[in-house]
Amino acid sequence: MTGQLANGPTLLVHKSYQHCRRLPEVLQVLDDELGQSVALGVTLKLPAQPANRARQFLDQFRPHVLKLADPVIFEHPDQLGDPAKKNNQKYCRYMKVPLPVSPDQQWISELLDLQQDVGANALLTPTGVVDGADPDHEFAKALDWTRAARQINPSLPMSVNLTFSRDWLVNPRLRHRLLQELVESQERLWYLRFRWAVVKPPYSQQRKVELLEGYKQLAEVARAESKVLKELRWFR
Repeated sequence: MTGQLANGPTLLVHKSYQHCRRLPEVLQVLDDELGQSVALGVTLKLPAQPANRARQFLDQFRPHVLKLADPVIFEHPDQLGDPAKKNNQKYCRYMKVPLPVSPDQQWISELLDLQQDVGANALLTPTGVVDGADPDHEFAKALDWTRAARQINPSLPMSVNLTFSRDWLVNPRLRHRLLQELVESQERLWYLRFRWAVVKPPYSQQRKVELLEGYKQLAEVARAESKVLKELRWFR
């Protein structure tokens, strides 16, 4: 596994559903232009395509590019899954069966192996939504799964993979709890997804001051605590 989780900024590009064939060319141009000033990465949804197609896509990128295969646990039918997304259940067995109620070593091993099999050079924990109704309990559950994943192979580069509603950035109580976890946790690598409302007009920038302020505080705390933070937006 040769990808690098850089301390500095990383431009993380998502495999699109359409017109993704030229993404390797785009990243190659960016790589040549940016040099070492910005790290580059690419991520895809693990259950959105057959494993061989995911492998073919990730293999097109240079070895030092960060390559992630996101298991998107939040899209599981037991969480926030959309029944219309049949591909999730077609290509990955773990999307067809109930989620384990407690950390299951065999289930975790399967998901980590799937990520490596398609060419990921850094791993994401098989963790999903952190509910704001009981944040302490939800964080405890997520980190139990993270510890179980690390026990399988402590040497693998692995980020804590969590999904939140926008309230975790907007609501002061929830934001404080998220920042507290970031500060107090021994985990250094974080891959966080926040659920946005649909932006209008389409493809425009987020303008909600409260949300942007939440992002700012999150980034400042991560930097102060030397945490590596990869953040994703997600439209409901």
